[in-house]
Parts: sequence; structure tokens; C-alpha cells
Amino acid sequence: MASPATYNMVVPQATTYNFAFTIKEDSTPWNLTNYTATMTVRPFAGSTTVTLLATTQNIGKGSLSIKEIIHGYRTEKDFNKALNDSGNCSLDVNCPIGNEIDPIKDEMKRSVAMMISGGSGFCTGALINNTANNGTPYFLTANHCYSDPSTWAFRFNWISTNTVCAQNTNSVSNTDFNSISGATLRARRANSDFCLVEINSPIPSSWNCVWAGWDRTTNVASTIFGIHHPSGDIMKTCKDGSPVLTNYATENVSSAIVTGKQIGRAHV
Repeated sequence: MASPATYNMVVPQATTYNFAFTIKEDSTPWNLTNYTATMTVRPFAGSTTVTLLATTQNIGKGSLSIKEIIHGYRTEKDFNKALNDSGNCSLDVNCPIGNEIDPIKDEMKRSVAMMISGGSGFCTGALINNTANNGTPYFLTANHCYSDPSTWAFRFNWISTNTVCAQNTNSVSNTDFNSISGATLRARRANSDFCLVEINSPIPSSWNCVWAGWDRTTNVASTIFGIHHPSGDIMKTCKDGSPVLTNYATENVSSAIVTGKQIGRAHV
């Protein structure tokens, strides 16, 4: 290996900061996965050094540029400002919502992540399987959540350590949640409000994540439940008590009522 090129950064008066950076090889966008030129890092405190390592034969071929620096006014622990913001009517994901649903919910919650951009949680989605069943980190969310997926972070397994089921008690954040950054757009459509991205790095097996399945048959589910992060809160669940309807369009909806950042949830 050649001597590394380094870039020192200090962000005065920032409690935390994170940044997105671009790697290029001979003017061609490149990174470890060859999918996108932009990567992001999770928030951290203090100064940092960015190091670009190159093999001897690649000396002088690469360049690194800082695309964006986000100045944080709170620590990563303080990021839990959204904790308990969704209201007392919300159910923590471990709350029971039905004997026939709970085993599925408890499995599918391991596919769900809150999406983070600019230091705030803004939408929810889930890892979605493919027909090869090969663990490609496809992530399905809503099209109205779309911005620049290369700057998104994904927080998995953010689950309360005490289970609060629509009570006047605060949920408590766990400390062993998992975060990963950067994704590439694969497909999206406004009319059906879907967005499919591929996370730029493999999901570590130690995270114990699962990939949600899908079914394109005309079979109608008997019930629907959701797993989401309303208002950027810790993982919650909900159940639709109405009969399941099919063959209706989501376009031309005249009105809707949502709590901030609720839409974009994972429905099962």
C-alpha cells in the first residue's frame, strides 16, 4: 500500500457533524460497490481525518471531495429528540395486536428501518427480497420520501427496551440499534408511490435482519398491519381494523390526515 492521503476536518462549535464524500478514479465515479459515487457517515463528535488509501499502481489516479457537511446541534444521543414524539396513542412494535399477527410482526420488524437525512428521521421502509433470495439489500419505501438516496442513512432495530402500548409512559431507546449509510435508486413511480433503492453496503449478518417477502398473486390478505417510525419516533406498530380492499387507485385523493413522517411505513 502507498502512503495514505489524508484530509483533516474540524467543524467549530458543532456538537456533532457528518458528511457525504465522493470518490473518483480517473474521472469515473467509483466506490467500494461500484454503484454510486457518494457515501455518507453517521454523526460523530470532535475532529476527524478522512483517509484515502490506494495501491501502488493506483497512485495519482484517485481523488476525494467532500460533497456536504451537516452541522449538528445535538449529539447522537440527543438525536433521540424524536423519541416519544408520536403521541401516547402509538403502540411500540412489541405490543400485541393479534394472536395471528404477532408472530409475523415480530419477524418482519427485523426488516424495517427508519430513514435519516440531514440528522432527522423522515420516513420508514423495509428490506425487500428478490427472486434470487440472495440477500441483495433492496429497500422499499414511498416515492414521496425520495430525495438523494446516496445521502440517506438507515437505522435498523431501533426498538424500545420497555413496551408501551398507548399509555402515558415514555418509551426507552435501546443502545444496540444498527445504522448504515448510502443507497442507489433502482426504481420509483409517483402514481403508485413506491421507491426502491439498493443500500450500497451489505447488511451485516450480526444485525439479525430479515428481508420482507412479496406476493403478486390476486390473493387478498385477511388483515393488514404496519410497522413504522411516526414523527421519527422509535419503532411502532398499527393494525387496520377495516376489511381489506383491492383494485383501487391512490391517485386523485382529495384529502388525507397523517401525523408528520408517518407515511412511508412498511405495510404487511
